[in-house]
Amino acid sequence: MNQPGSQIVVGVNASVKQSNHLRGLWEKVEQYERSNEKAVIKVNLLYHEYEQVVMTHDRRMGDTRCQWVSHLMSFLDSKEIKRKDRQLLFEYVDGQLMQMQDFPFLYDPDMLRSLAEHLDRHGEVLFRKERKQNLDQVCHEISLMMKAAFGDDVDVPYPQLREALSSGNRESLEQLFEQLRENYSARQTDETDGFMEEEPEWHDYEFNYTPDENDDTSAIREIFRGSQLSKIYRQIARVVHPDREQDPLKKEEKQRLMQQLVKARNEGDVVMLVKMYGELVPDGDISLDGEDLEHIEHLLLMRLRTLNNIHRDIFNGQGLKTCIWKLFSASSKKKVREKMALHIQEVHNGIKQMEREIRYLSSSRKVVKFIHSLFWPGF
Repeated sequence: MNQPGSQIVVGVNASVKQSNHLRGLWEKVEQYERSNEKAVIKVNLLYHEYEQVVMTHDRRMGDTRCQWVSHLMSFLDSKEIKRKDRQLLFEYVDGQLMQMQDFPFLYDPDMLRSLAEHLDRHGEVLFRKERKQNLDQVCHEISLMMKAAFGDDVDVPYPQLREALSSGNRESLEQLFEQLRENYSARQTDETDGFMEEEPEWHDYEFNYTPDENDDTSAIREIFRGSQLSKIYRQIARVVHPDREQDPLKKEEKQRLMQQLVKARNEGDVVMLVKMYGELVPDGDISLDGEDLEHIEHLLLMRLRTLNNIHRDIFNGQGLKTCIWKLFSASSKKKVREKMALHIQEVHNGIKQMEREIRYLSSSRKVVKFIHSLFWPGF
């Protein structure tokens, strides 16, 4: 089996040291990719176990927390509570809801939506003047963000945007962004079922290589010639193009590879292009000079940094899955189960405590005292 990129590296007048160095980088990239795949599996397996063992208990806590928020919210209409205290109560409840919306899987979606709508109605009364002043500014800032993400020619649906912002409905805002993202992707897509109805040409690929990733001033502008990339692309395409393949299984595999190749072209992924060339074109006759090899080396080093960041995000940037990993990951299945059992016990204790607080906060006076204790400890 060919090593990734081996045909390109061996087919030039490169020193043994340089060839070994590049092969080592390719192997390291593959090692990082495998490591990331394993990391994804580990995180997903732990999350699946959490769903089977713990989530039911967390959702019971979620239901109780909804009751807690609803109970406090019922005092927002009380005439016995001064306006300033009602605003403090509103801020506390709003903070609770924001925390809950960060982990919607733990709550009944209809209840969460109902609480948010109910609180929003109170907010219209308590903060009407402030909201009116802020809405236009926020709408303008988000529209600028949309244009930055999807192009200046994007048609920002201002009525929908204002409605989503004024309602405080996060799902509506996310759906709006997703709609714009899909429209943008559709405009950018230039693929056809025939894959190569027109001969593709690569432009010169320019990139910044930063030897010291902590020092932006060390960035070096490099250019990979488009003519060279186009030659590599065409040789790969001749091997993997599925149109003349008769065997159904081979045709399906070639279609997958052709899609991967087209994606590499559309995204300007030179590393993937070179990797596919080394793996799929064993008799390739393309030679890269020393400058090209240096570009490949730098692109591989950049890919390693990216893969390292992805690895970190797998464990730290997946919202609920990240929380589950940090809560329950352990060196053995036994220890994982012990952590889960302890968590379940703590959840049950928390439910009982919250139910006691709901029963205790039975009057406006007690609620005001509770709110004051939050904003002014020792009150």
